[in-house]
Amino acid sequence: MIKKTVFTSIPNSDTGFIIDQLKKRIVSNGGRINEDRLTFYPRTSGVVQVMGRDFWRTLRQFEPVEYVEELGSKTDLILFKPNQDEVLADKYYEEYEHLKNAKYVKIDGDHNFKKKEDRKNLFKQIKEFLVN
Repeated sequence: MIKKTVFTSIPNSDTGFIIDQLKKRIVSNGGRINEDRLTFYPRTSGVVQVMGRDFWRTLRQFEPVEYVEELGSKTDLILFKPNQDEVLADKYYEEYEHLKNAKYVKIDGDHNFKKKEDRKNLFKQIKEFLVN
């Protein structure tokens, strides 16, 4: 019943790469990784995120491109890829460019679209997508 869906960021299409990048971020922030028990991920907000073995199992089974393709068959879907994303490495996005059921848009902005002009442009494009 959802007519249109907007993703303002998407994961890299290679799950192994996603896992490697996430582990590097966790360790560089002083976290501890134990895929069989609990992983502790200190966030910049000061909160420590705790992830159990189900998180890692689910992530290893995740197929981002298949998920996006399936979702795009159920709703009008647009994917924004921030060009200056400082969180997600700029690798493994080519697969999204050729999806039949989703529109893929590269756009200036960091992971959170902190710059006012980037956010304004993002909102403008989202509005155009939602209205048309």
